[in-house]
Amino acid sequence: MAAVLLIALALTKTPRPRLAGLSSMPWWGWLGGFAGATYVTTVFTAIPVIGAAAAVSLTVAGQQVAGIFVDTFGWFRLPQRLVSGMRLAGVVLLLAGCIIIKAL
Repeated sequence: MAAVLLIALALTKTPRPRLAGLSSMPWWGWLGGFAGATYVTTVFTAIPVIGAAAAVSLTVAGQQVAGIFVDTFGWFRLPQRLVSGMRLAGVVLLLAGCIIIKAL
């Protein structure tokens, strides 16, 4: 897999990444790698126990819940947005769907 990525990088005409800007990255910019590694490890550990459908439904519902917090509090330098009743109802329905999927 790494060899394929290196070949693709060598064949593209895009500028090479520079490490100089890493020191100016905000603290939360480093959370992406940690969150990704934690998610992959957790999902591949949980799928044999809870099933693929439950894992995927919990992923989507969790992203929506996190999105509500990000919008409500304006985290990560994003503008604050009030959560509408319809959006909140949608997240509640997603969570209810997770419970139904897990119960089957």
